[in-house]
Amino acid sequence: MKYSIAAVIFVSTAVAAPAAAQVALSNVVHVEDRLTGQRKPASAAMRGDWLIYVFTYRNTGSQRIINYTINHPLVPTAEFVGEETDSPLMSVDKGLTFAPLAELRVRSPDGSERPALPRDVTHMRWRIPTIIEPGGSGEVSYRAILR
Repeated sequence: MKYSIAAVIFVSTAVAAPAAAQVALSNVVHVEDRLTGQRKPASAAMRGDWLIYVFTYRNTGSQRIINYTINHPLVPTAEFVGEETDSPLMSVDKGLTFAPLAELRVRSPDGSERPALPRDVTHMRWRIPTIIEPGGSGEVSYRAILR
């Protein structure tokens, strides 16, 4: 079954008041060939394809940006499988709380809890620890599999 990449890409939301107006944020999704490791642009993806989401940020203003944050809700059709760069904070409760995945727990309908798994991730958050100088840029990324 093929999915339009429009169903796979989910626009990220940058949160960094008031600096957000100074940041150009873009994203691209690649399909990774699991045999060769080569990446190609994803105009359409099939169930089971490995995707790499890459977010590029650039300071378009004249002031330094400190403590920039990128929030990204995962689309329901993509399952997180690992980060590519930096260690993002994860959420398993639709973005209400964030922590490293190893610290998160999921409550079952019967009230019991279990450690959160990558498939439970609903949102990701990267806190950019470095100062972004005017004209400066960087990127963060993660891997997912199309369900």
